[in-house]
Amino acid sequence: ELRLDDATVEPRYTVGATEFRREAFASFPAQVLVVRLTAARPGQLTFSIGIDSPQQGTRVESTAPDTLQLTGQIQPRQNPARSWTGSWDKPGLRFAAVLRVLTEGGSVREDGDRLAIFGADAATIVFSGATSFRTYRDIGGDALARARDILTRAAAQRYDRLRQAHVDDFGGLFSRVQLRLGEDRSTETTDRRIKRFAETEDPSLLALYHAFGRYLLI
Repeated sequence: ELRLDDATVEPRYTVGATEFRREAFASFPAQVLVVRLTAARPGQLTFSIGIDSPQQGTRVESTAPDTLQLTGQIQPRQNPARSWTGSWDKPGLRFAAVLRVLTEGGSVREDGDRLAIFGADAATIVFSGATSFRTYRDIGGDALARARDILTRAAAQRYDRLRQAHVDDFGGLFSRVQLRLGEDRSTETTDRRIKRFAETEDPSLLALYHAFGRYLLI
């Protein structure tokens, strides 16, 4: 489920007798991606997590039992003459990402270049990323220091404060406009509404798309 009014994504599923829930959002105020995992029963969260990149030559390491970091630099590349992307013969931007897992109950430990979480009641994953870009003339910034600083400030906040700051920031823009084309009484999933749109009268789907477009723009 994507909730357009507060810009959060929430998958829910059941395994055996336990319902699991994830809530994810990208916070502009905190400059981090946040994922919150919970279970209806205590001690049910056991999983591992890692980070990687499609760029060549990246390095992933654990810097604490609950923290991973990725570092790398864009390498020289020769692209085909008709490619949309040009070629370059010197290393480019440095980039970095830092991920921390904050658990309630259970434990977290290093597992090579991943983190392993065992028997947690809840877990909050905070992810930050940065590059060495300063200006178009200067790409000598410290990407890792930036990513670490962003994550440290965000991870020091409680989850509910991070979420509320995100909702307030997004809502201040999203709530400026509202479009209604009749009352939306549909109980179908959006993909089914789209498939049936040519055969049914569903003007509220257009209003939903208007809201979705504004969500994407913000």
